[in-house]
Order: sequence, then C-alpha cells, then structure tokens
Amino acid sequence: MKRFNAIDVSAVTLGQRSVLSVNFPELFNLYRRAKPARREDLRAYRMKKWYENLAGVPAWEIHVEHINAMVEALEEQGYAGTTINREIADIGGCYSWAILKRHCPDGFLNPAREFQQYEDTPRVVELSEGDVNALLTAAKVSPWPKLYTLVLAAIHTGARKSELMNLTWGDIDFKARRADLHTTKNGKPRRLLLTPPVCEAIKALQARGLADDVLIFCGRGHRNQFKPHNFRKSWEKCREDAGLPELHFHDLRHAACARMLKAGGGIHAVANVLGHSDTRMISKRYGHLDDDHLQDVVDATWGVA
Repeated sequence: MKRFNAIDVSAVTLGQRSVLSVNFPELFNLYRRAKPARREDLRAYRMKKWYENLAGVPAWEIHVEHINAMVEALEEQGYAGTTINREIADIGGCYSWAILKRHCPDGFLNPAREFQQYEDTPRVVELSEGDVNALLTAAKVSPWPKLYTLVLAAIHTGARKSELMNLTWGDIDFKARRADLHTTKNGKPRRLLLTPPVCEAIKALQARGLADDVLIFCGRGHRNQFKPHNFRKSWEKCREDAGLPELHFHDLRHAACARMLKAGGGIHAVANVLGHSDTRMISKRYGHLDDDHLQDVVDATWGVA
C-alpha cells in the first residue's frame, strides 16, 4: 500500500470535548470484533492511515468535516475512488453499528452520512505487442536482475503482485508448470498456471543450496531471503524507459485478462485462471472482449463462414 502522508485534523475543531473519551481506533476495533470482515487483515491494513490521523480525536467528535478533510487528502495523494468508497463504507458501517447499539451520545449523527460515492469506473488496460516488448526489454536492463522474470510472470499468468512476491522455490512444480499459491486476496489457496517462458525465466534465477521456503523474488543478501524485495524504484524506472509512465504494476493483471479473452478464453475460464471468486468484475471491465469469441461460437454453430 502506498504511504499516506498525514494531515492535520486538529485544524477541524467542532463542539466541546465529550466526556466519553473513546477514540476512533478504539471504537473501530470494537466494531471489527462485533462485525468481522471476510478478510479482516486487509480491512485493518486499509484503515491504518485512518487510525493514525484520527487517533487524537474522540470518536464522538468526528464529524462530516473530518471525513471530508481525509477524503480530500486521499484524492490529492492519488488513491482510487473505489478505494475511498470502500474505506468510507467501513467507517459509515462502524458508526451505524455504534448508533444502533446506543454506544454514542444522544443526537450523534453518522459522520459518513453525507459522503457521495465515487462512480465505479473500472480501469481498463490493453497493452499492445509493442508495449509488452518495450516493457520486457526495459525490465531486462533493470538494476534489479529479477524484474524481467517478475514482469514476464505477471503478464503471462495475470497473478497479483502479492501472490508473485510470496512465491517460494518449494511452491514451483517445473515439470507440471504449476505454482501453488498459499496467500491470495480471498484467503483461499489456488494454483498458478505457468507458461514455458516463465518457467525458464524462473529457473534462470535459481541458485544452488536454496531452501524450499526461500522467496523467489526476495531481497538481496542472505538475511533477506524470506522478505519480498521492494522493487518500486526499479519498476518506476522500467515503465519510464518503456514509455509507459502511467502504467501500474497491477495493470499487468488487467492486460493479461484482456489478452486471454482476445485469445478466445471465456469469462468463466479466465476468472478461474486469475483466481476471481466470481465473474462480475471481469464481465463489467472486459465483457466486450468476450463478444468476439461468442460471435465465433454462434457463427460456427450455424455454419457462417
């Protein structure tokens, strides 16, 4: 997650201090225990910046102005509207629960009540063959020698960054061209399907004497064998050199999805390859690419040349 630069919420002063001294992190942690999310670890990770910025404000003195100030800061620092929507929904849910349970003073209003959700406009990314070649070439000359393999694996498999960065040597079955993922976004293990070029590139990184639990994309040095390498600067230079300065690493996953659909893979098959729990997001983002494949099916069924 990108680092969130703190803002001065003390500039937002409303009302008098409440005699109830519970602060926002305390209240939200109580809410989390009462209403746990499917991935509670991810929710806690997302809310960390809210904890840090609102910890000094009593929970019942947080008002719409505080939420607006945080949202404005998030916008300025480049957070996606969908991310902000999700975080404000958590905050609104917390305060709705507190009001329902009568934990708050009489007359207290949910501070998230006036938030207008950002329109959900999924990011659509389709890289041309030239874009892919330029990106891979730039990765080959990167100061971090593993960047090429990481980028190639992301493009060919559509795996998430966290999934690739947590791969160990023991997870790879080169003969079957498979990798077992133990840490995924939905919390369920799944299998990653590898192409021959990806297998060869990973093999090229293998050194003698590495234990099965050593990370493939670890940092430099013996001490960092179990810690994912921070490749942010290497990636930023790579995309600049490739003439793709606005490309996010996660866009490689979107690009892989688009290429699979264009190659004739159905939405359900692609969803399984990418580890999506359902097909709604793929349909919304890339459903138009599946239309050509469906047209071919209809034409073949009725003998259309």
